[in-house]
Amino acid sequence: MPHSLPLLSLLSVCLSLSLLLFLSLLLRSFFSFKRNSLFFLFLFDPLLLFQRNKGIASLSSSLSLTSTMDKPRVIAILPARLKSSLLPEKLLMDLNGEMVLSRTYHAVQKCELVDEIWIFCDDQKIVDACSGLTKNILLTSAEAPNSTHRIGDNIHRIESKWDYIVNVRSDGPYVDPVNVDFAIRKHLELMSSPSSSSSNIAFTTVHQQLEDTEYLCSPRSVKVVVNSKNEALLYSRSVVPSNKGLKFNPHDYPYQSFTGIYVYNEKALKEYLSLPKSLMQDQEDVEQLRFLDAGYKIMSYPAPHFNEIYLNDQNDLDYLTKKYAALNEAGEKKKKPLYLDCTVRDGGYTNFWRFRMGTVSQLYNTLCDARVDYMEIGFRNCDKMYNRSETGVWRHLDEATLRKAVPKKQFTKLAVMVDCTNFNPDIIPPASETYVELMRIAFHKEHQTRAMEICALLLKQGYQVAINAMATQRYSPEELEALVKATVDVGATFLYVADSYGCLTPMEVRSFYDRIRKLADAADPKNNLLIGIHLHNNMGMANANAMVAAECGYDIIDSTILGTGRGAGNAHTEVLACMEPTLRATRSLFRFCDEYRDLY
Repeated sequence: MPHSLPLLSLLSVCLSLSLLLFLSLLLRSFFSFKRNSLFFLFLFDPLLLFQRNKGIASLSSSLSLTSTMDKPRVIAILPARLKSSLLPEKLLMDLNGEMVLSRTYHAVQKCELVDEIWIFCDDQKIVDACSGLTKNILLTSAEAPNSTHRIGDNIHRIESKWDYIVNVRSDGPYVDPVNVDFAIRKHLELMSSPSSSSSNIAFTTVHQQLEDTEYLCSPRSVKVVVNSKNEALLYSRSVVPSNKGLKFNPHDYPYQSFTGIYVYNEKALKEYLSLPKSLMQDQEDVEQLRFLDAGYKIMSYPAPHFNEIYLNDQNDLDYLTKKYAALNEAGEKKKKPLYLDCTVRDGGYTNFWRFRMGTVSQLYNTLCDARVDYMEIGFRNCDKMYNRSETGVWRHLDEATLRKAVPKKQFTKLAVMVDCTNFNPDIIPPASETYVELMRIAFHKEHQTRAMEICALLLKQGYQVAINAMATQRYSPEELEALVKATVDVGATFLYVADSYGCLTPMEVRSFYDRIRKLADAADPKNNLLIGIHLHNNMGMANANAMVAAECGYDIIDSTILGTGRGAGNAHTEVLACMEPTLRATRSLFRFCDEYRDLY
């Protein structure tokens, strides 16, 4: 009998653990649909608690909304050279309705593990062409012989903090973001492995099998030979390995090509410029050989997805244009819209903009994690309409407050709104002196002339500018035509349909887009105007209308956390995150919704 007591105790413990595991799995399934109680989720979900925090002592940190803080920070750099002997100024060429460099930028923007993107270019033409795309553009010397040299020689000039740099060829308009993320993930694994001689790894990359004989034999493609340990042995523009008969058939041997993706080891990147010159590198014109000649390792893995060819010459341009034009017509490469969260600005009408500093910081990190493109962080106005003493700081935002809330820029860009009748140019710094990239001008139609004057001023200061025509449904056909023409003429980045009364139907959402697009093209066939929509929820149609807007071609769509906003509120950020493939319905997003509901 005494011997049975330990056995009974053991069985009791096992039964208790099994019951606890069952409850945990049951609750996790339940909370994937009903995220209404953060407290009980963590109380009864010990698996989640230990996975995220490795111990009960870290419970307080698990309630933080900044889930990405411990992740290594990865910056993607697109080295952009204007001159090309085979296809001059190819990066600025149009490819199925979008500039080549812009396509590459937007492809990399979809990477889950990239926190920030920079363009390192060698000509002011590229800076000017990308001014509406991003502020993260660095003008470098035109003398850099290759992309690694350009990055290594200039990385110290950017203020952004980073742990790893990924170099993505800027002439890869259809680069697959899955391959970029895969290379980053492999590099992080190598760097964290205790058995890995990580200090001797120059970079990690991916390769893919060549299946086209013509491209195999072309010097445009860089071939690579990899050993069984995924170490690159040789790079060449010739076919390697070769054979006595000089007959090459990709069906007889799995020839591999380099994909133009490099995830650098920091030490190797900094040492690259001081490495001795390589005769092989000079002969082949392949920068990777300088690392191999110096004794570094290059780790190369099979790409998980097909990686499209890069744009080298006119043949490549014709091929890519024809291939992806057909896919566009078939609807397989439909352009995805940008998303802007305006919780702090529009949601401020519900609490007089009295958001806590920590809440705004957490919201920014949450939106970065969810891959929301813009966050509108408040107003920059004078005190004419709202007395500063009666509102929170977000109604009259200054740069010091902004930088306290967002100490460093990450994925999500920052926007602010100015009221046309409360505009004070003296409190608007040049775009180069602030984290704000997008200025939105709100006005009623009787103030249109003044709005265009403000737009011209802000564009001259280097901002992207959105024209937000409030109560757009009040415009007559003639007034709408005049609005679109004025917006195109002044060169604004966005023109917004503002459903101020929340009364638009899905059919009217489509109709506004079609009418504005036609009017813009009539005003200037070469216009670059982007069309946005701001939806209110008076008829309960905001989320449905946002999905219709994404389907019919709007370029940017507004939303707020829990739909918080003036009157009946707005479209819901968390709902759109569940519906839109380019956004992430992250756990931190729903945690923020829980805490936000309780606070405000």
